[in-house]
Formats: sequence, C-alpha cells, structure tokens
Amino acid sequence: MVNLMPKNRSLLILILILIIGVPLLALGFNLLNSMTKQEISQQAPDNTFQLALYCPTIDEFCDKGQIVTKDNIYLGFGGSVPANTPIKASFNGKMTTSIINLGSEQVSVIYLDNEEGKIRAIYTFKGQAADVAQLTGSQDTYIKVGTEIGKITGNMTTYNTSLLFTLIKGDPQTGEKLLLDPKSFY
Repeated sequence: MVNLMPKNRSLLILILILIIGVPLLALGFNLLNSMTKQEISQQAPDNTFQLALYCPTIDEFCDKGQIVTKDNIYLGFGGSVPANTPIKASFNGKMTTSIINLGSEQVSVIYLDNEEGKIRAIYTFKGQAADVAQLTGSQDTYIKVGTEIGKITGNMTTYNTSLLFTLIKGDPQTGEKLLLDPKSFY
C-alpha cells in the first residue's frame, strides 16, 4: 500500500490541474478572443449608409455643372438652368428653409439633412423654396428623394449660377464639404 500512495497522489494532482487548469485556459482564450473582436470592430469603417445622389434639378445641370469657388475656396457644384426649373431632393431627409442676403441680392436656401448618413445638402438659389407643410401634408419636415422642393427663377449674380449645391458630411457646421462632379449624380 505504501507504493500505491505516490501514484494516487500524482493522479490526484493531475486531476486537480485538469479540473482547475482547463476552465482557466478556456476563460483566458474567451477573454483574448473578445478583446480581438472589439479591436477589429473599432477599426472597421462604418459602411452602413451608402450615398447615391439624385440630380437636384434637370439632367443638364448634373451633366454640365462645374465646381464653384470664391477666393479659392470650394463652395459646391453649380450651373445655370432656365427659369422655372424645379429643384428636387437629392436624398431622403428633413428639410428646412431660409432666405439670406448674398451681396445685394436675396436668395433662398434649402437645407436637407439625413441624420442616418450624417450628410447635409445645401441648395442656394434665386427662386422660391416649397412650403414643407404643403409637401408633406403635415408639420413633418421629412422629404423623400426626388420630391420637388423649390423652383429656380433666375441666376444669382454673386455666384453667376442658378443653383449652388453643396454637400457636407458630418456635423453641418464643422463637417467636410464633399467635392462633387457630374459623376456624383444619377
């Protein structure tokens, strides 16, 4: 019996190591695996919202428009179109309007914000913005892509264009102005 005790003791120690060690090893592996997944998810870009811009007015504007700058600062995409040309929502979003003085002329400004995509379109033009309540039939300001949201009545002398279309990604006040060209629209 004296010879069997050391064998039982080493077997008992091996069993204890397996009982305690295997769960600790599994716990460590799960912790390491979850940390790796968290690091990967923090590094992956958010591509859930993809932007496709509907032309904000007639095709001629989107096909032949140009980059508009003032004092070497990019302002947006612009072009001239005939009077009474409609302006359309380039994507789904909430619409607000204002009238501002631009030099010696008054112009209309339409802001279209898509909170999901963190994107804002700014339509600056000489003309009339649509009444949001009439468009939606309520006080809701949510407009669907392609909805007529205004009408151009002529050229703005300040920019020598009928419509200046600016797109901002991120915060409307501090976000990045996106460079647009004819390929930006469908």
